[in-house]
Amino acid sequence: MDSPSVRVDCFDRLPDELLLLILNRVRDAKSLTRCLAVSKRLGLLVLHADAVFLPVQRRPASPAPKRGLEFPLNFLAKTARFIRRIITSKMESSGCCEDECSYYDPQEILKPFTEIHSLDIEVPMCGRGVGLKNSDRFLLKWAADFGTSLNSCTILGANSLEFMGRRHESSEPQEEEKAESSEPTAILSEKELNLRVVWIISCLIAAASRHALLNDLIEENTKLEEVEISDAAKQGKLWMGKEQVDEVRKSAKIGAKSGSESMPLERSVVPELKMKLWFVPQMELPETGYVMNGATLVLIRPAKDTKHQSIKDEEDSYVHDWFGEGRREEDGGDNRDRDRAFSEAMREMRKIMKGKRSFTTMEMNSF
Repeated sequence: MDSPSVRVDCFDRLPDELLLLILNRVRDAKSLTRCLAVSKRLGLLVLHADAVFLPVQRRPASPAPKRGLEFPLNFLAKTARFIRRIITSKMESSGCCEDECSYYDPQEILKPFTEIHSLDIEVPMCGRGVGLKNSDRFLLKWAADFGTSLNSCTILGANSLEFMGRRHESSEPQEEEKAESSEPTAILSEKELNLRVVWIISCLIAAASRHALLNDLIEENTKLEEVEISDAAKQGKLWMGKEQVDEVRKSAKIGAKSGSESMPLERSVVPELKMKLWFVPQMELPETGYVMNGATLVLIRPAKDTKHQSIKDEEDSYVHDWFGEGRREEDGGDNRDRDRAFSEAMREMRKIMKGKRSFTTMEMNSF
């Protein structure tokens, strides 16, 4: 038995391997940074954490330029801002343009961590996000896969989501009614099609803006193997696995050898695209009790896709996880139910895709 005068520090008895496992479960960059000041031993172990979650704050808007510029330059600048405002105002009617958001450099916070393998970044949602105007819940989710540029993007959206109550008893007429209401159609009104084009462009701009954050970050963190960037509202996610990260790193080395220096961009360039769109006027979701009006699934790939000669069903695990993960448990029950409705809608859409039913094909120029 230990003497009362001798105090044993039980923390010192814990092996480094166990402490490092605990730190990797913590993941939150702010909490890990605070651990640096706890003790010398813990501070050294924190630097070897290989999984980090980092919320990134929005950078304040830049102050207006000082007066005194020559008239031609001032006139051109005002004209450019006016044209940009006209273009983005249409996109803001269905949400916001993430191209207008800028964030603090994540690398400033990640400098102490030298062993990061998996990085999860969360950026703030800009305005109302992409979705319905004046809606407190975004009826749009997207997931994008990037390497040096866009590899694929999956978008699921709807005009509205109404709770109709769960059906406890099923009958053949109800099944027939569901089949009729869930029948996809390639016929979209001009207004509906324009709205979905805005959804697509807005999601692509949001994804490209997040991708621009990663180039320097991947180059600085040589052991990084997987990156995810999502927003606080869990509306969209950009994902890069080991293959994609290596592709970006290799491209950066080639650029360094050639001596070419690229200027920092607000967002990455979106290549020429081809896409397929499935539209269901009304989709009943009996498991969750919701009816999704204007349910729309869009699969997007680059037009010059050398890996996939045709657009296929997205079987990537990151897509399945994102559309099925839902909200955290501390969120309200209504939020969780709606996320389950999105998950059920995604499953129904996949059945429609595999059934090779009608869809709309579109192409989009690079921007």
